Amino acid sequence: PPMASARPLPLPLLPLLLLCAGGALAQWDVMHAWRTGARPPGLSAEQLYEAAHGLQGADDAGAAARYRWALELSPRLFAAHINLGNILDSHGQLEEAAHHYREAHAAAPRAQLAALNLGNTLNRLSRRTQAAEALSTAVQLDPSHWQASLNLGNTMCAMGQLSQAVELYTALCAQHPQ
Repeated sequence: PPMASARPLPLPLLPLLLLCAGGALAQWDVMHAWRTGARPPGLSAEQLYEAAHGLQGADDAGAAARYRWALELSPRLFAAHINLGNILDSHGQLEEAAHHYREAHAAAPRAQLAALNLGNTLNRLSRRTQAAEALSTAVQLDPSHWQASLNLGNTMCAMGQLSQAVELYTALCAQHPQ
């Protein structure tokens, strides 16, 4: 059979086609923004968070950019701060990771994870006093969380506060005898 010839669309049909293809054009706009590094228009912080979460582990740089875009729209988005902090921490960007854990803690002061991650990162930065404060907060928020207690005990040992560390280890062993 003969090939159909490509003819230009009559001009009056072009606006109708563009109107019907609005979703496809919006999708193209988003994909173009992803490729150019610009924040895509029209997406919510939650949509950007979901896009970032889907990339985390496979494309940490892309995920980090999307978490940052989500935080531009919703600066107190707890999970975005935590996950961005985790990416930064895993890539050795400890100062910025600590910043995001602090922001996560400010957004959700009762969330133990922010205090625990902050304490662990501050330990890696050798800021033992600040780490002990953050880890102490983590233990207060969830006294049964063995990692927070263990990390606080280890921090106390590193600070030379052995009697406090022994108290923590003893309490930890009583709570978790296995």
